[in-house]
Amino acid sequence: MICPSCGALLPGNKKNPRTPAQLAAQRGGTDVVFDEQGNRKGGGLLLAVVTIKPGERGRRYRLPTEQDYMAVWKARQRLQEVMMQPLPNSLSPVPDEPLPPIGTLGFRVQRYGMHQWADLFTVRQKLALVTLTKLAAKVPEGSVRFLLATVISRCVDYWSSGVRWVQQGEFVADTFSRQALPIVWDFAEVAPWGDGSGNFDGAIDWVCRVIEAWPKGSSVGYVQLADACDPPLPGEAADLWFTDPPYYDAVPYADLSDFFFIWLKRTLPGHSLLRDPFDSSNPLTPKTREAVQDEVKWVNSRPKDRAFFEETMARAFAEGRRVLRDAGIGCVVFAHKTTEGWEALLSGIIRGGWVVTGSWPIATERPGRLREQNSAALETSVHIICRPRPEEARIGDWGEVFRELPRHVGEWMDRLQLEGVRGADLVFACIGPALEIYSQYSKVVDAEEAGDPSWR
Repeated sequence: MICPSCGALLPGNKKNPRTPAQLAAQRGGTDVVFDEQGNRKGGGLLLAVVTIKPGERGRRYRLPTEQDYMAVWKARQRLQEVMMQPLPNSLSPVPDEPLPPIGTLGFRVQRYGMHQWADLFTVRQKLALVTLTKLAAKVPEGSVRFLLATVISRCVDYWSSGVRWVQQGEFVADTFSRQALPIVWDFAEVAPWGDGSGNFDGAIDWVCRVIEAWPKGSSVGYVQLADACDPPLPGEAADLWFTDPPYYDAVPYADLSDFFFIWLKRTLPGHSLLRDPFDSSNPLTPKTREAVQDEVKWVNSRPKDRAFFEETMARAFAEGRRVLRDAGIGCVVFAHKTTEGWEALLSGIIRGGWVVTGSWPIATERPGRLREQNSAALETSVHIICRPRPEEARIGDWGEVFRELPRHVGEWMDRLQLEGVRGADLVFACIGPALEIYSQYSKVVDAEEAGDPSWR
């Protein structure tokens, strides 16, 4: 990193432990530190102020002034007053719930002193969000209130210290350009009520676009929070079982969702979905039953390692097979760049009693996203079509399977290449056709196993 004051190049964290230590002492260093008179003496440093002028194209940049820091000082004074007024449900107006422990998959901010969710937001961001959540909570229960909660969630995504300034387009990018929460050294702070990117009016506009694009006359759906390993559905109740399961060790879904959950709790106090039905003492989203490979997490005195993930996925797939009619169809959406991730998923599918009957890679990722830049990120998600494997499925022979695999996979690879599928997407898209051969059997054995009566 480069010092903004003197231009000196500072060594990385391992060679220069003072940098993370100083940030930790300031809980991430996102906020400005003032003296008693309101003069900046440390903390966050304003590098530039970006302005727009009505009727003129482009952005203007200027150096910060004392008035800019005074606005931050006033916001801090006001936030201190707000903090003295607890919410009706005894929650703190500013989220004081803890971040996940250090080492959690996808998180790095704790190393720099950020230990509460509030540490991810600056004073002005916290004040703006607290004001919105309080106003929305006063709206009578109903559709308008839920839509306001959606608008506020979009604001949360753009009003944190994790947003970036995109130089090429001169706009603010949201916090979750990828499924992680790293520290952002030079973040941008949006003017909530201005005309720039990430403002409140823009959030309303995006929600309205979704409403306008919603299919007319669509049927009503029902949402229920439940464990995939213990679903509330009776046996053979569904014609379609569709799942986009956890991606092994790639995304900490539950921990990341807390970023929005903490503000939704304050916008929709008392809502039945905003609680952990499995652990009443947990103030955040459910974690204990989440299927993820993250060995920082423990459940029932064992780490959430690969074995835990495979066992949990197998139980979930077995339950999916139970609730599906014999003539029903299952669809599994998955994407992972490692064979370990695929092996863990496929083990669950086969152990759960499914046979793969088809697969297709579908482009699900937006071109040009941050995750794609300077990396070999996957562009597709493989949609694996499954059907319940018959109880009387026969036992397969490895020799037959190996003879059939090259022909079947080769034909599918030629077809995918003609469709423009390339690289790692092509390799992993061929896993489905391979499983069509393998998963039709209740068990696949070699000649030695076939002669051993113990496996029967």
